[in-house]
Amino acid sequence: MKKFYLLFSVYLFAQYAIAQNCSAPAFTTQQQLDNFKIQNPGCKTITGDVTINGSNITNLNGLSNITTVTGNVMIANNTALSSLSELGALTEVVGLLTIIENPILPNVDGLGALVNIYDGINVERNNALTDLSGLQSLSYVGTYLRAVYNPVLTSVEVFNKITSVTYFLSVGANPKLESLSGLRNITTASSISIALNDKLPNLDGLNSLTNTTGYLITR
Repeated sequence: MKKFYLLFSVYLFAQYAIAQNCSAPAFTTQQQLDNFKIQNPGCKTITGDVTINGSNITNLNGLSNITTVTGNVMIANNTALSSLSELGALTEVVGLLTIIENPILPNVDGLGALVNIYDGINVERNNALTDLSGLQSLSYVGTYLRAVYNPVLTSVEVFNKITSVTYFLSVGANPKLESLSGLRNITTASSISIALNDKLPNLDGLNSLTNTTGYLITR
């Protein structure tokens, strides 16, 4: 009898461990997102990539339990998505986080628990995005930091905890951006491009930069 209970306990533990990890389809509809949480109620870690790209996606509640993604996360071309608030449990992205062409997304406030992104962040062509303050816990971006072509973005202050970008740092074509002060603690970046930020009066936010091995473009 004791042997039976031991084996049963091992079985339950194994099932629990499996339930904590799952893979995800490419989400192109709201129904897929809603179904994902129902079908994977214990999932905390998504193994592989997460792609969210759909014209009728209005919320990300289906991902509200996810704390870690072991691949890339792409949030792209979601014409009806106005909030990332349901991603509040996410603390780690092992790959690249891309937020691109979400025309009515005003902020990234749902990403407040995100601390580490190991392969970089790209924020691009989000027409309503005014600031990135929702990333207030972010302290590591690994290889890549890029914020470009966001027409009403006014601040990159949220990146003030970042100290290095091992490959490419780019802040460009953000016509409302007036300061790079959020980059003030970055000491190392391989290559840098700061360009076409019409209201940017100076490069004072790069004062701590002491080590760059690639190119530096400013204009």
